[in-house]
This record gives sequence, structure tokens and C-alpha cells, in this order.
Amino acid sequence: MTRATLWRLLGRYAVPCAVRSLYYAVRFRCLVSLRADVQLSSRIRLGRGSDIRPYARIINGTGSIILGRRCGISSFTYLANGSAFIRIGDGVRIGPHVYLGSSNRGFEDPNTPILDQEKSEQGIVIEDDVWVGAHVVVLDGVRIGRGSVIGAGAIVTRDIPPLSIAVGNPARVIRQRGDRPQVRAGRPAEQVLR
Repeated sequence: MTRATLWRLLGRYAVPCAVRSLYYAVRFRCLVSLRADVQLSSRIRLGRGSDIRPYARIINGTGSIILGRRCGISSFTYLANGSAFIRIGDGVRIGPHVYLGSSNRGFEDPNTPILDQEKSEQGIVIEDDVWVGAHVVVLDGVRIGRGSVIGAGAIVTRDIPPLSIAVGNPARVIRQRGDRPQVRAGRPAEQVLR
């Protein structure tokens, strides 16, 4: 076992949550709940004023996880990477039960066990001022553009342009922020905006 692997395991399992929370509060001036599980790693950087809620989990492999300033990571959200990266911009809000995973497995060859097939690790980028709703899954290789909104339960499999509102499985852009919603005949606009 290499020294780097030993340090990673100690940072993940042996250091109490209170010590990790204090480390991130002093080093980055952010709030990590005592009940959050944020691995102690030099490759995890949390932006000033960020807030990691209880039961959120941030686990790093050999890549990097970088959060911008004033980010909010809600409860039961899971950020995990292998050798790729996860970069989250400033002012990003991530709802509860969200999964961001920056690795993916191949499964095309039925004669080779899935564990032995090629692994894709391209990374995830979420630009500034994005709102990711509850129960969203963001897969490897995705970039979510500045100012976008991802609706609850969406599965993001491809890039989302800036200022977009995307929903569904797979996530698709339904309109741009700032556009007026379309009103169907017979429905007052006030009902559509609720």
C-alpha cells in the first residue's frame, strides 16, 4: 500500500467528523455540518461561505473536487469522483438527494465482465449561479451552463447551455430563463406561474 493510499484511507475513515468540520471551517471559512461526511483531502477545496448540510457526502478518489464561494450542498447529496474532477462554480445551490458522479463504466462487450471493461472519467463542471433541484443525477462528462436551473428528478446526461431550464429523464431544455412561459388557451397566466 502506497503512502498516498494510506493517507486517503485515513482521511476518509479514521478522522472524526468534528475534526474534519473544524479543518474546513478554519481553512476555507465555510460551514460543514458535524453530521456531513466530507473526506479530509488536499484535493477537496470548499469556497468561502459554502454550506454543507447534514448527511451530505463528499468523497474524493485521486482527482479533485472544487466548490466555489457561497455554494449550498443539501442533505443526502453525494459527490464522488475517481481520477477525474468535479468543479462547482460560485453561488450554486444543490438540493437534497442529488448524485454527482464523475466516472462511468463501459458495458458493451457481453463476453468481458463489466468490472474489467473500460472506465470513462471526463469530469463534471457546474458553472456559477446554478440551481440543481432535489433527486437530480448528473453523470460524467457533463457541463451545466451559468445561471441554469435543473428540475427535480432530472437525469443530466449531456451538456446544458447557460440560462437554461432543463427537466426530465434524460434532461432536456424546455426554455431559457427570462423567456415568458407559454400560456395555453383558456388558462390565466397566474395559474401557469404558480
